[in-house]
Amino acid sequence: MIIKLSLFFLIGSLIIDPTGDFYSLKYLSAALALLVFGANLIMHRKIPTLNFFQVLIYLTFALIMPLYGLLITFLNSGLNKISDTSYLGFSSFLLILFPAIFIEAKTFLKILIIALRVLSCITVLILLSFLYDTDSLGIAQFFIDKKSMLVGFREYGGIKTYFLYFTAAPLLIILVAYDAYNLYNKITLGNIILCFISICSIFLTGTRFNMLMAIIILPTIIAVYNFSIGKIWLYLTLFFIFLIILSQSSFISSFFNSNDNSNSVKIGYLETYTSIFKDPKVIVFGQGFSGYDNSVLFKNMLIKFENEGVKTELTFIELYRVFGVIFGSFFNLVLFSAPFFLYK
Repeated sequence: MIIKLSLFFLIGSLIIDPTGDFYSLKYLSAALALLVFGANLIMHRKIPTLNFFQVLIYLTFALIMPLYGLLITFLNSGLNKISDTSYLGFSSFLLILFPAIFIEAKTFLKILIIALRVLSCITVLILLSFLYDTDSLGIAQFFIDKKSMLVGFREYGGIKTYFLYFTAAPLLIILVAYDAYNLYNKITLGNIILCFISICSIFLTGTRFNMLMAIIILPTIIAVYNFSIGKIWLYLTLFFIFLIILSQSSFISSFFNSNDNSNSVKIGYLETYTSIFKDPKVIVFGQGFSGYDNSVLFKNMLIKFENEGVKTELTFIELYRVFGVIFGSFFNLVLFSAPFFLYK
């Protein structure tokens, strides 16, 4: 029980406090988890069996990723100009929490779902507080002050809505998929309510990709688990009908409007990435962790679009920019295949 509680504290704090500004919960939970997981291994004097993919995933992101990034950074400019420390911070956290890899994947998933459920409910409650009492309790302002949430308005297809974006909000996609799968297996009032709340919380993040994923997850689950060669034409027909319906929706079509400020920024990013990848050395080996300081194109792009960070939110492309096509492809492959091997 204490292991599960410490794991919940760790996951919950990482979701609510990914930056470490929330009373240092991120660091306190990591220290507690390390102590509890380590003590558990010592007391039982038996190392649980790990499968190949657990080891591969851990070594990939805890050791291979940072070491290769440091090597390329050293070869490009030395190690005195490491502008992007996010990868190193992530890998260091994994190394510190090494005992956590012995926790069963199913146990980890259950606790992750509980933590995401809390985040989902908090998001919906904040919306209700705005609608009924203009956040007189200061719930939203509390999270804003702790730098874990952004609040504002976004407009799609003439519909203006709040967006309540927690830093860890993209993880809510996991919760939507989990609830959609449960709803597919058993249609009950409880499952309908849980799925509805998780989808609402995703829409409240205000991000296009999250909204689209929330819309297509349940139809995708239904198609996958009912797939048969004999019905392939039926599935294709339904798929195209679904696309036509989406394209006729002004709300959905506005997601892809190139005149939208967010979309125009991403288009600008892609144009610059194309220029950056024209350098054979970059496309093969990557820029390492010093791209912001060493690449005039990349730095000017961030300045032009008023990005105050040292990288963009286009994670998939960023992995190629930082690590090159060989290692970037490897990291993306491990990242996308991990759920299939851990939770099969």
